Amino acid sequence: CKDADAAVPFFSEVTEEYTHMENSEGDFKKLPTETLRQLHQALLWYNKERTKDSLFPPKLRKECLLATERGQTKLQKDVLKTVEWLESLGLVVVDEDTHCNQTEYDTYI
Repeated sequence: CKDADAAVPFFSEVTEEYTHMENSEGDFKKLPTETLRQLHQALLWYNKERTKDSLFPPKLRKECLLATERGQTKLQKDVLKTVEWLESLGLVVVDEDTHCNQTEYDTYI
């Protein structure tokens, strides 16, 4: 994507706002979980497009990741349990990576 760098001002603004949320004890006000999940998705996209590390400070990156890990849907949890069950039977579950030429993104099935 040629325009991935156009997102840099967005990441800068989020970082600036986040640092202003710090209180006197050095802790940050919590962002809503859904916001953190969406920021995590944006970071994944940017990192994929630019093969660069995140533009967010480490603490915010960690919060985004934790919110995503905690926020598994019931379907995601069910799929994970099914994969674990199949593996417990000795079956090998293979992730298949398919590249979409239209969006230029990889899809994991």
